[in-house]
Amino acid sequence: MAFSGTLGAKRGERRLLLLSDIGAGLMTKKRLSPWICAADDAPLRIRLASASPRRLELMRQMGLDPVAGGVDCDETPLPGETAPAYVLRLALEKARLGAQAGDADYCLGSDTSVVLAGEILGKPADADAALVMLTALAGRQHQVMTAVAWVRVADGAERSAVVTTDVWMRAATPAQLSAYIDSGEPMDKAGAYGIQGLGGYLVTRIEGSYTGVVGLPVAETLEMLSELMP
Repeated sequence: MAFSGTLGAKRGERRLLLLSDIGAGLMTKKRLSPWICAADDAPLRIRLASASPRRLELMRQMGLDPVAGGVDCDETPLPGETAPAYVLRLALEKARLGAQAGDADYCLGSDTSVVLAGEILGKPADADAALVMLTALAGRQHQVMTAVAWVRVADGAERSAVVTTDVWMRAATPAQLSAYIDSGEPMDKAGAYGIQGLGGYLVTRIEGSYTGVVGLPVAETLEMLSELMP
C-alpha cells in the first residue's frame, strides 16, 4: 500500500492519503481517520469483536471508534494445529460471530498468541502458570503472532492475515519475575507479559510490528479495511 502527501493542503498542512484513492474523487469522500475515506457521507459502523481494552485503544488511535464486545468461542487448539493456523482460525471465528450482531458494516476479529519453540503460550491460568511461562521466555527469543480478520457484513466478504513479530527477552531472576507477577499485569495477557506496560522492561529487542505485540497490528489492520471498502 503506497502513500503520498496531499498537494494543495491549506496553510501548509500535510496529510497522508492512499494513492489508490487519488484518482477516485478523494476530495469528495468523507474522512473517517487520516488513513481511511468513506465513499459517501453515510456513517461507517464498525464492530470490534473483542473485549480487549488494548485493541479498543489501538483502534481509537487509528481514528476509528467501534462498538466493542467479546464473543464466545472455544479457544482450544485443534490436534496438530500450528500456531499461525490457530490464531487465524480464532480471528476469523470472532469476526464472523461479531458480524452476526447486525449493528455494523464491518466487523474486526483478532487473536494473539506467544509462541516459544513452536509451543503456543496462552493466558496464564494463575500465578504459578505465569511464572512457568516467564521463566521459559526469559533470556530467549520467541514470536508473537497476531491474526486480524475483517468481515464486510453486507456480503460476507473477508480479509485476514497473520502478523508475526520476533521478540527477545532479557534474563531475569525468579525474584524479579515474581514481583512482576505480583503486579497483576501478566494475568490477562498471552505469554504472561505486556510489552506496553511493566513487562516492557523484559523486552530487549523486537523485529516486526510493535502494535502487533500489543494486540493489533495497526498498518495491516487499516490496509485490509481499506481493501474491503468500496
